[in-house]
Amino acid sequence: MISEKRWYVYMLQCKDGSLYTGITDDIQKRLDAHRSGKGAKYTRGRGPLTLKYLEICESKGDALRREIENQLYAQNLFPNLQADILKLIESLEDNDDVQEIYHNWEE
Repeated sequence: MISEKRWYVYMLQCKDGSLYTGITDDIQKRLDAHRSGKGAKYTRGRGPLTLKYLEICESKGDALRREIENQLYAQNLFPNLQADILKLIESLEDNDDVQEIYHNWEE
């Protein structure tokens, strides 16, 4: 059963090159919070931030699992995930919801 509520996994790159991965059920609100310095403690003072990855998940559990996988990938502890992420990004390029979020973030 597909949940009506969408969950998002996202990855931000900080000015120092480090990556922050998080999940949310309101991506625009969360990205705005990061941008204004009211997001995660880790990203405060590390701006400007660049949205590097965004994935829509069917449930919070799915989003949490992908967040952990992405964090392990970012730490080079899960190298096989890179190919999976690249394939996923390619498949999302035609997703209107994802494109709108990227467009709004870059404004």
